[in-house]
This record gives sequence, structure tokens and C-alpha cells, in this order.
Amino acid sequence: MVIVVNRTRATAPAFSTSLLLFLAFCGRPPAKTTTQDPSRLDLMVRVAGTEASTDALQAIGTESNTKLAPRRSGALAGVLAWVLVERYQLTAGFALDVGGPPVALVRAVLSGGTALGLVRCESACASALDHALEDPADRARLEQTILRGTEHDRLDGVAIDLTALPALDPHAVDFVEELGAAVHVVGRKLGVIARMTCRGLECEGVRGTLARVVRAVDVLSLEELDQDVPSVEVRQKRRLLVLSAELDGAPAARVFLGVANTSDLATRVVDAGARGLGGVDVGRLGETPVCTFDLLAAWHTKRSSPPCP
Repeated sequence: MVIVVNRTRATAPAFSTSLLLFLAFCGRPPAKTTTQDPSRLDLMVRVAGTEASTDALQAIGTESNTKLAPRRSGALAGVLAWVLVERYQLTAGFALDVGGPPVALVRAVLSGGTALGLVRCESACASALDHALEDPADRARLEQTILRGTEHDRLDGVAIDLTALPALDPHAVDFVEELGAAVHVVGRKLGVIARMTCRGLECEGVRGTLARVVRAVDVLSLEELDQDVPSVEVRQKRRLLVLSAELDGAPAARVFLGVANTSDLATRVVDAGARGLGGVDVGRLGETPVCTFDLLAAWHTKRSSPPCP
């Protein structure tokens, strides 16, 4: 666990990312990337308290001894890097409702990954959070609520889902940095889920702040909304350019790309490998279009193309 002193890109010209994208689409060579073998990428999964997710978790526990033999102790060790356990819901009044899957079962079955308790913020909470993050005192109270409310599960750390925010603006990044510092002081880890929305040649949501966030956390799952561009090739090229521009000098291995469906998996794996990222986040066990146990088994055997239906 390392906390790196922040080095923001706020002083860079506002048009820098747009210029890089414009030049690339006009035939200039793409930005230099750090290539990584896709088979060496790591996997992130989420576990919820829903019936489908719990059933998938129990199925993995039952099947792992046969499908992943001879590794019977911690059957998925070496497969999972991160497990996000959906245990906490942040209310509009910034209290934590606790629920979700049993921690003991998650630890027993998914013992190979670092387990973080995921704090979700939806609907009314999102608008209240966006306003509260502007006030340093409100941020401090929220940080203490999260720290104290997640201690009893004794997981490896905490993750917070910020995809409901319109963007990771400077106030949101201040919150992430402050929470990261507080979490790291007590020997825990911090994860963040953020959203990047791409339209045309622009990608908003993390522009100008992504490097700061990556330095403040242990892992970042980056979701992407870009279905307005039908061409997979255009989206893929643009994604790599944005990541290259925003992550210049930052620890890219802490970034995982979210996978929305089975067809996304192959391109996300290639993109993560091309930019030297940590891996891919396949979402909830049992509730994602990407297959579950077969995907984990494939990662275990280091096949980059899992046998998904």
C-alpha cells in the first residue's frame, strides 16, 4: 500500500485532450502505450446480496474443487485481484444501511482476491452527495461515517461507487484523496468506481482528474458510456487515446476497465493490455451478461478468451 503525493494535471491547457484526439483521428501516430500480455491481466468481480449473485457464489464454491484442481485451498487464488462486496447503501442523510452477501461466504469462496466493502450511492443520495462534497466539513463527516460504518466487517478495505455523480470534479477528487488518506492510515485499502462518458471525440467525467484519483486509491474501476458511437473500432481507438492522455505518469496498473456485456470483454481485455492497466471488472456474479464461473476458470488457466456462450 503506497500513498503517492498528488501531481495534478490542472495546469495543462484545457484543449490538450481534444488536440490529442483530433491529431490521432487525422492520421497522426497514436500515443505511446505500455503493452501488457492480456493473459497477465487481473480480474475484478462484485458480489451482491441478491439470490442470483449468492447462488453463483455458492456454485463457485461447489465447483471450484473439481474445475480448478489441484488448487483446493483458496481455489481461486491467482484468479481474482479484487472482490467488491456490496454491503453498504449510503442514504440521502448520509447514514449507512448495511446488508448484502454474508462476508464469511465471500471470504471462503473468493479467497484469492482483496475484498473491499462497496458503498453505493443512488437516486436521492447522489444529488445530496454532489452538493455535500463542496463543503470540507460535510466531506469530513461523510468520510468518518464511511470509515466507522465499514469497520465491523473486517474486510480489506472500502470501495465507493461514484458513478451517480455527473463527473469527478475537483470537489469529488478532494473527497477521494481525503478518504484515501484516512483509509490508508489505518492499514486498509480504497477502491473507487467512476464513469467516463464519451460522445464524439470527447470523453467527460474524469477529464483532467483521472490521474489524481488513480494516485489516491488502490484500485479504480472505470465504467464507460459510449454507445452513441456505433463503431467498436472508433470507440476502442478513442478510449486508448483518452487513457494515454489522462494517465500520463500515473500508476495505470491500478485501473480496471468495466465490462458491460460479453461482446465488450474481448476489446476491454485488449485495451487494458495495450495501456498496461490492471485488468477488467466483469460486474456482479450471476447478474452480468459475462459468464461467471467459466470466466474465472479461464482466467485461472491464463486463457485470454474465456469460453463464454
